[in-house]
Amino acid sequence: MAAKHTPWPGTFANAQHFLDALARESRGLLAYMDAEERIMFGTAALAEWFGHTPESLRGKTLRELHGEEGYRLFEPWLRRVLAGEAVQYERAARHVDGRTIWISVSLAPHRDESGRVVGFFSSSLEVNELKRTHDALGRALEEIASHMENTPLAVVEFDSNLCVKRWSPQAEDIFGWRFDEVRGRLPTDFGLVHADSLDMVLSLTQELASGHVRRNRMLVRNQTKDGRAIWCEWWNSVFLDDSGRLASILALAQDVTARVETEEQLQQAAVHDALTGLPNRNSLAARSSTRSCA
Repeated sequence: MAAKHTPWPGTFANAQHFLDALARESRGLLAYMDAEERIMFGTAALAEWFGHTPESLRGKTLRELHGEEGYRLFEPWLRRVLAGEAVQYERAARHVDGRTIWISVSLAPHRDESGRVVGFFSSSLEVNELKRTHDALGRALEEIASHMENTPLAVVEFDSNLCVKRWSPQAEDIFGWRFDEVRGRLPTDFGLVHADSLDMVLSLTQELASGHVRRNRMLVRNQTKDGRAIWCEWWNSVFLDDSGRLASILALAQDVTARVETEEQLQQAAVHDALTGLPNRNSLAARSSTRSCA
């Protein structure tokens, strides 16, 4: 039985008409190279990139078009695709007009019926704007990360399961654990929260995790790796995903042990005699006078 003929779409009479139109009208940088890296097919946009016509481009090698120095920049990817591997990479490329433009390149091997690689397809896109945006975002994230690493506060980030995913050097200095010791663990697993504050911490954390509040502050009795009990003030903020579920909690902590102990000493001094430790008579009289006036 004769194979059923599948007509070409639109006005294309055959495959050659289709390829001619693709080469002429596509703005993509599309090409097919043989195993010797000669361009056997290229779009007009690709030819324009190199200052050629499609006809003068055909048969030229990539080494001829890019020069020895330019060729060496992407030669490792050529070796991989000719070995049968599909590859994708980004690089800065020199346009014929002298501009340096970032391009994203995809290479796919072409095999004959025996499976031998006889050439490869290349598809390239200009990604200058995307590259600038990516670099700007990278610089912004690097700046934020630097602030996080250098702040005198401990920076701790918890994932959606309330397990540690970020632990700054200051967190290590304050609490004693290294990041690799706490990563992926719940604070209760390694004893970060002292038993005296555990119920309060669990309650306020649940408020954050449920989305009822977006931020809160806690004065927490924590425990260090070496077993010391310290007081820390925690400022917490929550990030929710598009569905309103918890994605992460960012917490900043400051060791305020000295402040809390000083406040406790002042309070003790206000109501107790410094020499005898007995209730301060002036404090008792003041409280008695307050009750009498009530």
